[in-house]
This record gives sequence, C-alpha cells and structure tokens, in this order.
Amino acid sequence: MTKKFEQYFEYYWQHDKNYAIQSDEDKRFMKELPKHIRRDIYKEFLFKDFIYLFRTHFKLIKDTGTEANPNKRVLYTWEDTQYQQFMIKTLQKLEPRFFQPKEFILEEGEEVNEQIYVTSGSYSIGFQERNQKFFHVKLEKKTIIGGYENLFGYEAEFYFKALNFLEGYGLRKSNLKPIMDKFPDFRSQIQSYMVNFYYKIIREPMLQFKKEIKIEVGKRQDMELIEAEI
Repeated sequence: MTKKFEQYFEYYWQHDKNYAIQSDEDKRFMKELPKHIRRDIYKEFLFKDFIYLFRTHFKLIKDTGTEANPNKRVLYTWEDTQYQQFMIKTLQKLEPRFFQPKEFILEEGEEVNEQIYVTSGSYSIGFQERNQKFFHVKLEKKTIIGGYENLFGYEAEFYFKALNFLEGYGLRKSNLKPIMDKFPDFRSQIQSYMVNFYYKIIREPMLQFKKEIKIEVGKRQDMELIEAEI
C-alpha cells in the first residue's frame, strides 16, 4: 500500500501541468499577464495535446444558424472571452491519473466523484452476473470515464477496468459543479454530449450484451439442474 501511494504521488508531481502556477504569487503573476499570453500558456503550451485529443468534447456551438440556413453553425473559439474563461477554469482543475493493467477504475454501484479524460491506454466495461464478471465494450484514449455519472450524480452502472497501463486527467465533481454553474449554456451542450456518448457507446451495447449473457447463464443453470437430477 505504501509503495502504491509513493507511485501515485511521484506520478502526480511529474505530470501535474498546473504545478508551476499553484502558489498565490504564481496565480497573481498569471492574472497580470495580457489575456492572449495567458490563453496561449494553456492552449499552446501546458494542455496543447489534451485539447487536441478532446477537441470534439469541447466543440461548443455559439450560433445554431437560422431557419433559412440551419446548417450554418458557428462554434466558440479561444478568441471568445466566455469560452476562453470556461476552458482555462476547466484545465486548471485537471489532475493526473493513472491505472495499472487489470485495475478497476470504477466498480458497479460505486459513487462517482470524478470523471477521467483518458489520454493513453485502453479499458473494458462489464457487469456482474451470479458472482461472475463479464466484459464487452472496449474503449481507449479520447474518451471520458464517468463523465455521465459525474455530471448527473449517478452511481456507476458498470465496471470499468484498465486493459493496460492507462493514463489520463481527472476532474472532480466538487470542481466541475462550480464551472458548470457559472457557464449554464456550455453545461447544457456538455450534458447533451455526455448523454449521447454514454447511451450510444456504452449503455445500449452493454444492456444488449447483458441480456444475451443472462440467457446463456440461465441455460447453463438449467443444464446443471438436469444433470444433478440425473
């Protein structure tokens, strides 16, 4: 256990992109910088790779177009003050996370207190039936673990297990809520994205798989009963 804690803190210190600007003096210095320089520190230096990986998640609509031309959507950019503030506040709250191969990231019925933005590695999603775990959906980087549950306050519906060494950034519920409350327009779009991702990519295929496994397990149990009677 001690070794695990040592590994955690060593990894955290090595990968914490916000470490250099955590003191009050650093934060005061950042506030005094011109906005475009402050923007570029986060966008082009500290979190450039992260922003690229999750560009779809952070693609927020500024204008949905008109009735005459509904497809002419306008997206927010870093030039928009509101979007820039939202992005920087989100990036400032990201914390490094890692999981070893076969380590559970979330367990069925567990309270979800943060979402994990997966930047490398892969994981599988499963459920438990008659004391046996079955895994089906496999996902990798550029996806978010626990985003739907963390945003809406739900417990984990399935197991999430690392298939190999998995890295990412965590966003705690306690840090997410104030950001969402401050930017309600962005919150509604992110909620829509999370719901769509969770139901289409995770929940629907998992429930179908669960249904098939229950039928298979039921048949196996019937055979065991028949054999026992014989």
